[in-house]
Parts: sequence; structure tokens; C-alpha cells
Amino acid sequence: LNRVGELVSKGKVVKVTEPMNDKTRVVHVEVPRPLVMEIRTIRVVK
Repeated sequence: LNRVGELVSKGKVVKVTEPMNDKTRVVHVEVPRPLVMEIRTIRVVK
């Protein structure tokens, strides 16, 4: 999703890093290179 909340592209979750100190998980997402700076958040689709 972009800053406005519009769907920009589909991506793929590559890796989820478990928390060590601050209990925050880091989600690594694979997206098309031209859209890297436009995508701001992800929406989980089951």
C-alpha cells in the first residue's frame, strides 16, 4: 500500500525476524524494484 492506502503492487514475505530486545518483529518483503520507495505498508491477504 502507498501513503494514501491504495494497492500499488503485490509482494511476497521473504523472512520474519524474531524479536531480540524490543519485542518488535521485522518483516522482509520482496517487491518490484521501481516501487521500493512508494510502498509504505503491507496488507496481509490470506
